[in-house]
Amino acid sequence: MKKSQIIKVKEKKAKVRQKKAISTSVLIKKLDALYSVYIRLKGIEKDGYVKCFTCDRVEYWRKIQNGHFQSRRFLSTRFYDFNCAPQCYACNVGLSGMQYEYGIRLDKKYGAGTADHVVQLSKDFCKFNSDELLKMIDETEQKIQFLRKLKDIWD
Repeated sequence: MKKSQIIKVKEKKAKVRQKKAISTSVLIKKLDALYSVYIRLKGIEKDGYVKCFTCDRVEYWRKIQNGHFQSRRFLSTRFYDFNCAPQCYACNVGLSGMQYEYGIRLDKKYGAGTADHVVQLSKDFCKFNSDELLKMIDETEQKIQFLRKLKDIWD
């Protein structure tokens, strides 16, 4: 092998190592934070206030949480819009997400069978690689910027 070929191989390996430097767990954590902001911004109705999906309590968007119908442990639905909605702390944490009420309201909002569809989808095996997560992070950041401009929310 020529010296120039060896250098190219070493550079290629270094790039691969750099890409792998950020673990998927770190990327999922970052995406969780961004996706939470996205869901809460999406739910804003007026002047930065959001209604809890399960109890109708109205809170400022920073005080509300991103609630999941199916647990976040199911990666196939963790970042799925129909599985996520703004929830107050009391419903999301104190009452464990109020899953039954959440399902009823999902069907009411998106049509009969939506809750069942989300449950079935959550059972699918899913594993994200770093590239997929980086792409999802970028897309979510773009959605957040769009919603901030649309709803004039900058805090």
